[in-house]
Parts: sequence; structure tokens; C-alpha cells
Amino acid sequence: MERGLDVKLYALESGNIGDTAKNYYNLMMADEDISKVLGAYSFHSYFNDNDKVKKDRFGNWIQESVSVRSDMSEWCELPSTHDASDPLTAVIMARVISNDIGCLNVNGWSNWVAMNETGVNPEDGKDYSDGLLVADPQNTSDFYTSYRYYGYMQYSRFIPAGSKVLGCSDGVYTVATYKDDEGTHFRELVNETAYLTPEGNVVVVVVNEGDSRDLKINLEGYSNLTVYTTDSEKMCEEVYSGAPQESYTCAQNSVSTYIFSK
Repeated sequence: MERGLDVKLYALESGNIGDTAKNYYNLMMADEDISKVLGAYSFHSYFNDNDKVKKDRFGNWIQESVSVRSDMSEWCELPSTHDASDPLTAVIMARVISNDIGCLNVNGWSNWVAMNETGVNPEDGKDYSDGLLVADPQNTSDFYTSYRYYGYMQYSRFIPAGSKVLGCSDGVYTVATYKDDEGTHFRELVNETAYLTPEGNVVVVVVNEGDSRDLKINLEGYSNLTVYTTDSEKMCEEVYSGAPQESYTCAQNSVSTYIFSK
């Protein structure tokens, strides 16, 4: 029955990127009825946290083949390998966001769950909950903020809706590699994305894994800079405010957001 509603289909919520997700999209677009109402092509980013090359390839396919909006609609660290209070969880989340936006060409990025119950492993005493907030299931007023929340905040606090992704590259590949049954995987240790906000600010988010590093950001026409950082000691805290500098130091295992304004 046709109701004449002005709505669009948000599909397919594919559980992984790759050939299966591509095939689903092609089948939907080949259907005359579905293709007319498909407003967004959605997929999840699970199981590819360390595979930037695969994301690059899938993103290239999206750019060449997908004619509707693309969204990364669900992710959490799966399996969770760190305690929810470990600062590395913030770095991992920020790196995944950076790669998904920078490589997959998505318009939106969504975390899987805002709050989850504690997930303490009795063998090591660590809480492997995947929530941004972690609560006692018997008393939900007893909760704490996981460290990954601040990795998320490095983006969500400073990049409002309507911002545009800018081309951004450090020009250097600093990579870590590992092998499994599917082959060799490459993970870049310095990941960056840049955005132009509706207010005209340029926001650059730099995710640095491993040792501290110096970097330069070449950006003309902006006279003010504010920097916020999350690392083992800071939780999305302001670390600098003033004129842009010639170079900046990224702390070990950190996420830094640079807000340039005129």
C-alpha cells in the first residue's frame, strides 16, 4: 500500500565492509523500487580496526560506485582488549574514527552504545565494557566515564554538524604491521583528519600512537589556535591557546584537536 510519505530508506546496516557489503548495495540499486527510496548506504566498521589498506580500498569503491550518502552506523572495539579505564581505548577509538572518515568517505559516524554494564573479567579483574559510560547493572546510578569517551569527545565536541572534511595528510607513513590467516595488515601510527566548520574554523584531529612526535601544520590565514589533548594524564583538556606555532609536539599515545580560527 502506498502512503505517499516523504521518507527515505536507511540501509543496509551491513555488519562488515568488503565484498558482501558491496553486493548488497549493488542488489539494492538494481531493484527499481528500492533504488528510488534509498537515501543512505550504511555499514559497520567491525573487525577492521588495524587494516587501513582495506578501508582505503572500500572507500575508493564508495567514491566511485555509491551514489547516495554513506554512513558508518555502528562500531565498538570488538573484542575489547583493554580495561575501560585504559587511556589506550581513547586512542584506538580516535584512530578508527579518523580512518573511517578519512578512508571510507562516510558522512556520519556512530558509536555502538552510549552506556553499558560493567564487564569485569574475574581472571584479571579488568572491566572490558564497551560503553562510553559504564554502570553497575544492579544500580545504574553507580557509573563512571570510560576513557574512550574522551577519544570520542576529541571529535564530537569540536566538529559540529554541517562541517566538511578537508584534504589532509602528513605525507609520511609510519606503520606497524602484523600477520594473520588473512595476510599482512598495515596500521599507520599517525592518523589525521581536517574539517571546515560552518563558523569557518579549521579543526585538525591528530591521533598519535607510540612515541611522542613533532609535527607541523601548514595553514595560512588563521591567527588563533586552541589545542585540546587526551593522553594518559589528560581527558580532552586544553593544553594551548594563542597564536599558531611553527611546530607542535604530540604526546605519546595521544589524541590532539587543533582549532584554528581567524
